Amino acid sequence: MAGTAVSIIIASKDGEDTLGPVFAILEPIAAAHDDVEFVLADNASTDSTSEMFNAFAQGRNVSIVHEARPGKSFALNTAIEQARGDLLVFIDDDILPADGWLDAYRKAARDNPDTGAFLGQIRPEFLAHAPDWLIHLTNIGKCCGCTPLSLEEGPCPPRFAKGGNWAIRRSALDDLRFDEDRTNLKAGAKPTGGQDTEMAHRLHRKGAGVRFIPNALVRHQIQPHEMTREFIFRRYQRLGRGAAAQGNRGRLRNMLLPIEIPVLAAISAFGWLFGARRIGAVNMTRLAACLGRAEHMLKRGAR
Repeated sequence: MAGTAVSIIIASKDGEDTLGPVFAILEPIAAAHDDVEFVLADNASTDSTSEMFNAFAQGRNVSIVHEARPGKSFALNTAIEQARGDLLVFIDDDILPADGWLDAYRKAARDNPDTGAFLGQIRPEFLAHAPDWLIHLTNIGKCCGCTPLSLEEGPCPPRFAKGGNWAIRRSALDDLRFDEDRTNLKAGAKPTGGQDTEMAHRLHRKGAGVRFIPNALVRHQIQPHEMTREFIFRRYQRLGRGAAAQGNRGRLRNMLLPIEIPVLAAISAFGWLFGARRIGAVNMTRLAACLGRAEHMLKRGAR
């Protein structure tokens, strides 16, 4: 067998509803490449995720790790210690790679030896009817973990890193690991998240370089309950808390939050009430993110 060139890493907590189609697409990839391994991290699942991992592993180059501490960063870091590939490719347990996805990452790594991180394109796979405002949010990269359609191939800011589909060169990663504290997405009343973007920022600061690869395309399964305004609002509150935990917004902008919040609330309400739903939706996400930032700051100040 050839040496391991690529490690495809999937961390999952209770992913039984989406893993079936994911593994169906990954099966031919596993059969076609003998230098590709899969590292599956079971993050304290309570459903049939472990059994699905075991079934996919039969007869394939698959390692399964179990991380009992709930938290995506814990699971990813445990998987990294097991992985042997020169290129670590990360996808979530609800991601459907398109034809040529892995080849695009291989080519990008080969053609850009000085780049440390590669961001793939993410488009939605709606599992119910999607309203126009939701499609608009995904097209501009404001919802459902999607990348903006306007983003072109080439170097890009690390803020565009989406944990559902990206790759890191092992030599660039070195001893860096995903943040297990401030941005670790885990169960709880007030989760944060953002560990993937936080890692991309650290890679960028150390000069590793971040590049967008649109041909490394996947589709993100969007469940019906994830398509509601309430769900998206809560998700953006979480993203706001995660961004505040990273400290990537200047003090002056934080001081403007008492002004931003009522203004965004008014614009969003106007949009929803008067039929300008795209405007309402975009400003709803901004409002929720600002509320999440404020919430994190107030909690930190109370300590």
